[in-house]
Amino acid sequence: MMRFLITPIKNEAHLLDAFIRHHAPLFEKIIISDQNSTDGSWEIANSHSNVLALRNESFAFNEHGRREMLLEEVRRSHPGALVM
Repeated sequence: MMRFLITPIKNEAHLLDAFIRHHAPLFEKIIISDQNSTDGSWEIANSHSNVLALRNESFAFNEHGRREMLLEEVRRSHPGALVM
């Protein structure tokens, strides 16, 4: 069973690289939803081969919508995967 880590981000450049490197050995893929970051978070996420970065273009905070975007990507690409 494939293991996926999902997380939304916004302006997390100060810790994103360390977060990805820490979690990468535990998961086959990390899926990140970047919500309009302006600090280089998008570029950091995309610099890792085990990360799939999605753009969340919404400017409104919507926790349910952010989570559903991430879960829908996993359900679409890898049905039955373990998601954390």
